Amino acid sequence: MRYFNPGSWTRYVDLEQDPTLGLSDLQTEEHLLYSLKYVRVDQDDNGQLTTELLTFREEKAKFG
Repeated sequence: MRYFNPGSWTRYVDLEQDPTLGLSDLQTEEHLLYSLKYVRVDQDDNGQLTTELLTFREEKAKFG
């Protein structure tokens, strides 16, 4: 049995890029980032599995 975990689809903040971020800034999603990843699993004609970590959608930092 194999288990693939692409990570969490939960939004997060990057405090290194915006160290002054406060609780009031989190009332909107303006500072929240995300990287929506998933694992694609294929099986070839010999039964061998290949996997690939792909990004469905990603929100980059908007600071600066």
